Amino acid sequence: MNFSNKKINQSILLISIDHPRLDASSTPDFKEYFSNVVKSQFSKVVLDLSSVKFMDSSGLGALIFCLKNMVVNGEIVIVGAQANVLGLFTLTRMDRLFTHYGELSDVLAEIA
Repeated sequence: MNFSNKKINQSILLISIDHPRLDASSTPDFKEYFSNVVKSQFSKVVLDLSSVKFMDSSGLGALIFCLKNMVVNGEIVIVGAQANVLGLFTLTRMDRLFTHYGELSDVLAEIA
């Protein structure tokens, strides 16, 4: 699985998942990557899911794991999720826990 990250500022990190699936086979790698990169140093992570075409309950579980391992009151913001991935967030009511933006520029505009 391919991941990349970019520091936006002192407290915000952008992580991109460059893989079409976030499921049981890929979540262990994602959780390890997230833990190694974030290391409780960032209070907000912007997670770019624009390349993810499929996510299952393991993917959602990985996001919750990551959120719990952030600093107190940490936040993961989702950007670019495709319709079927957004549908999963809505169906499971995880859209109440993770804020979603259509474009990265929308998130950056809100931060500025």
